[in-house]
Amino acid sequence: MISGLHHFDSWLSRSTWYTLHPDEEKLFYLALKKIIAENPGVLIHEQYVRDYILNKKVSTLADDTLKQAAKKYGKLAEDISDYVLNTQ
Repeated sequence: MISGLHHFDSWLSRSTWYTLHPDEEKLFYLALKKIIAENPGVLIHEQYVRDYILNKKVSTLADDTLKQAAKKYGKLAEDISDYVLNTQ
């Protein structure tokens, strides 16, 4: 299991967390940076991030919107984590 997923809470607490606004994306990236630092040498799998988002944001958006956003950010987290692992 991945530790530190709670770092996403400040990003997820915003009503516009799922938008492509630069401020929202910056909060996501800063949280992910902390999570990667807490889990050195570990791939942050898409499913952990996706499931965390789905559990925190249940019933706050239309079901399809929430699932798509959770999947998108889960994949992004895994891709960035993979890049970091392979370039250190």
